[in-house]
Amino acid sequence: MISILANNFTQSIDWLQHNVMGYGLDCKVQIISDDKLFARSISDSISQSKVVIFVGDTVTNKTAFCKVTKTPLVYDKRAEMALKRYCEQSSTPIPQQYVFDKLCVSPEHFLSLTDSLTMQCSCFGDAKGVRFFFIPDVLAEIKHIFSVYIHKVLCDVGKISFIEKVKIFGLSTLNICKIFAENFDNKVLYSCCIDAGDSLLTIAFPSGVSPTFVRTTMTKVENLFKDNLYAKSDVSLEECLVARLTQMHKTVGVAESLTGGLISNKIVSVSGASKVFFEGIVSYSIESKATLLNVNPVVIDNRGVVSKEVAQQMAKGILKDDRIDFAISTTGYAGPTSEDGKPVGLCYVSVADKLSCQTYQFNFVGSRQSIRDQATNSALFLLLKKLQTIMV
Repeated sequence: MISILANNFTQSIDWLQHNVMGYGLDCKVQIISDDKLFARSISDSISQSKVVIFVGDTVTNKTAFCKVTKTPLVYDKRAEMALKRYCEQSSTPIPQQYVFDKLCVSPEHFLSLTDSLTMQCSCFGDAKGVRFFFIPDVLAEIKHIFSVYIHKVLCDVGKISFIEKVKIFGLSTLNICKIFAENFDNKVLYSCCIDAGDSLLTIAFPSGVSPTFVRTTMTKVENLFKDNLYAKSDVSLEECLVARLTQMHKTVGVAESLTGGLISNKIVSVSGASKVFFEGIVSYSIESKATLLNVNPVVIDNRGVVSKEVAQQMAKGILKDDRIDFAISTTGYAGPTSEDGKPVGLCYVSVADKLSCQTYQFNFVGSRQSIRDQATNSALFLLLKKLQTIMV
């Protein structure tokens, strides 16, 4: 059993739980806000778990842990050096000594993670035959600590020799698991999590399997999911898209209605996007579509503002600028109501270049935000798949 203790269920906790389960290990997440319950949960976790991961306020968690286990808290000079280095790199004012006195303490004999740079000093160590980690609720930091430290411990606990990850878009978790179960025996462990159509499939290989078996299995996975698989590691759609455009020395422009800037926001969240992202236009009104993107009002009158033809004209309107090589456009009904008797969730996504324009119709289900998120990820995936078919 692997236990995760935290005060709130956040994106970091969700990510951490899924990745632990990818090693074929039981994972129990406990969200506790009451101090007395937290102390009891620490005692229960020690008796039931091989690894306990504290996520959140490391000062509070370390203090509670030491009270329960009667372990002394000691000042860690290495943590102080790491904290000062973080302050220098992030241009954060160096705290007063009394702040260091709180942040840079750890249970006796625990090691600070000096390559883990945040204001919350991380550490790990053993007590009562259990491995403990104290880490902040910062997703980027958790991913780093997981890959460098926690991964090795989980491989040992779960008797795992290899871990592989692939990204799949457009299939439900149920379908992915069904395909996997029908094609692989219990020598291969797996888990899958999904977010707005975007899935991470984690595959764990027990100790004793050969590298050849791993390669053969992963080749089979790639063939089974070839139409939906877009990456062979845990990277996002937008990261893959920016990397591919950079490799091709091409640019993209986006015309958004339904998604309201979500596509542009995802692209520009990636470092280096300025080299490939030319512009994004949120064209929400009919007047805006006609003025900024040259959408023909007659087409809107005849076909409706949510239609294949309008999505195509929006994409072509972006491409009128010769500095843009590829275009994405979206139009649809996110709810709670729609017009012209068309259903909520109806969406059209166009992906175009100077020579062609492909338009795709979707009927998404869910809340207003969920529909917009699904449309955003679908648009990113469609352009990425188009780019992956082009020889560089």
